[in-house]
Amino acid sequence: PTDICTKRVVVDYIVTIEELQGKGYASYLLSLVKDIAARYHANCYVLALEDSCVYWMSKGFILEAGPIDRRLNLFPDTHLLKLPT
Repeated sequence: PTDICTKRVVVDYIVTIEELQGKGYASYLLSLVKDIAARYHANCYVLALEDSCVYWMSKGFILEAGPIDRRLNLFPDTHLLKLPT
């Protein structure tokens, strides 16, 4: 199948309210998303503001610059990152 038919999970936004930050809630949600992507043999992407790219890269995501970036990343102030497959 072509990239258009590939299964994918896209995280658009995760935020933790300030008083609950640092307790692992976002990491737990991310682990659930990664498990779902693995279970269904889907690529896992995240749309990230530049300030949050360091967080996502620390979780194993890399910058995606291929054709799918133009299809999924509709915003000028975000970057598309992907878990390596």
